[in-house]
Amino acid sequence: MHTTEHAQARLPHRSTEHRALVVLFALTVALGTIARLWHGPAHLLDGGDAWAAAGIGTSASVLINNLPAAVVLSADPPAHPAALLLGLDLGPNLPVTGLLSAILSLQAARTVDAPASIATYSGLGFLLVPATLAITVAALLVSQ
Repeated sequence: MHTTEHAQARLPHRSTEHRALVVLFALTVALGTIARLWHGPAHLLDGGDAWAAAGIGTSASVLINNLPAAVVLSADPPAHPAALLLGLDLGPNLPVTGLLSAILSLQAARTVDAPASIATYSGLGFLLVPATLAITVAALLVSQ
């Protein structure tokens, strides 16, 4: 019996939500295993400085979300973990689709007829995230 089938069989309720959680758990374990076996993405950080680590973390968090990106990029201890963490943390604020809270806030605003704009949110993200990232990485480098 496969691991996911075994986990699904042990669930008291076989609802769609429970199955989705089991599948997400299995995908997370698989991603972690792949990251430990294949160090390709983590090696992107080898030759770079703190700026590169922050940029790679930001880009990866936008492309595949910040938690999977953290798993894949930290398979080996990164040379600049704080800068990587800043990029992984700030990156999802670039597009509106990067944060579940942003999507929920837009939906909540629309239900009460408040002005909510995906374009405005994303525009502010593309303006503020690079500026915030530059300031925080510079402060990090000054403090070291």
